[in-house]
Amino acid sequence: MSSPPPQPTPIASCSFCGKPRYDVTTLIAGESAYICDACIRDCGDILNGDTPTSGPAIESPRALLEHLSSRLIGQEAAKRQLAVSVFHHQYGKRGAGSSRLLRKQNLLFLGPTGSGKTYMMQSLAKSLNIPMVTVSATAYTQTGYVGDEVESMLRFLLERCDNNVERAESGIVFIDEIDKIATTGSGPSETQFRDVSGAGVQQDLLTMMEGTVVRLPANGGPRHLAQEFTEIDTSNIMFVASGAFVGIEDIVEQRLYEKTEGEEPEEHLKRQENKLRQQVLIEDLIEFGLLPEFAGRFAAYVSFDHLLIEDLLAILRNPNGSPVCEYQRYFQAYGVELAVEEDALLALAEQAEALATGARGLRSIIDRCFRDVLFDLPEWTGVTRVAFGREAALGMRPPQIDR
Repeated sequence: MSSPPPQPTPIASCSFCGKPRYDVTTLIAGESAYICDACIRDCGDILNGDTPTSGPAIESPRALLEHLSSRLIGQEAAKRQLAVSVFHHQYGKRGAGSSRLLRKQNLLFLGPTGSGKTYMMQSLAKSLNIPMVTVSATAYTQTGYVGDEVESMLRFLLERCDNNVERAESGIVFIDEIDKIATTGSGPSETQFRDVSGAGVQQDLLTMMEGTVVRLPANGGPRHLAQEFTEIDTSNIMFVASGAFVGIEDIVEQRLYEKTEGEEPEEHLKRQENKLRQQVLIEDLIEFGLLPEFAGRFAAYVSFDHLLIEDLLAILRNPNGSPVCEYQRYFQAYGVELAVEEDALLALAEQAEALATGARGLRSIIDRCFRDVLFDLPEWTGVTRVAFGREAALGMRPPQIDR
């Protein structure tokens, strides 16, 4: 009696979404189940309270502006421009059929580090459930050099959309550090590192930002003849480029009027730079080092201001996203009240302002401030309250501990 023919080995697939191994980037095996990388990201969003919505939750640019204002302090002009551009990018299809009544608007962000450029874009994309990827311009080189080709950023966007081409074609590509691929410059920017293919990267981005059909290897990896390709139309993909553009204020000041002589207070200089940055024109970007045709691909230049002490204080007091509030919730989980007095908040803001790292510097300063009590927190018994005054925030004396 002949034995039955061997059964084919079943293809492993995600136990949550059902996608087979060949249709996901990573598939992790458990004792009796599998989970793919996309479902892991979704689980992380759920745990962080960022469950994606099934439909648009924002009904107008004004509502989107209010949403951004609840999460980001200051930058009113930037938030308003971004609310208008992204809302109409997402809902530009009106009327019969699928024709887009408004063309997409590529944006260029200019502002100092820590001013909220990346955070604002990420918060907005999450609010509207728009697929978005963040890449660094310094990771790309012109075709023929060692490094990633610019088309690979579309591959990242497609992977973020679980290879859903239609969804990816309405997504956002956020290109950070775009000022680092400028080819020439003046003032302080001349001494920055310039990749030899910076002009080539700008050239490669031109057509893709304007709108074209890009053929990507279906399974990733390098191109070769014997492979399938996935076509993605970039006509409705919004490209947002961002950079500090150190020194561009000097270019604008030289164009507008003669540079003022003498030393000015630090806060006055920052306010002056904020005003100059708001007046950047295409000729200033060209002088900084962007190619004329590349600078012309952006519909608007969005200026971000230096965060002054009052802005940093508002961030510390804001219940949405403040590192202090985050630590207060953490201490509360141990049954301990964390009290940070007003003069302590001012001391933290002054330290961050002195470092000139904006909101990004607040995290490291606060972490250093709470480091010792965090070390002892899990072992405390009978402690009900920890209070930080100005001297404790500056590390001049321990905080007050109540039992």
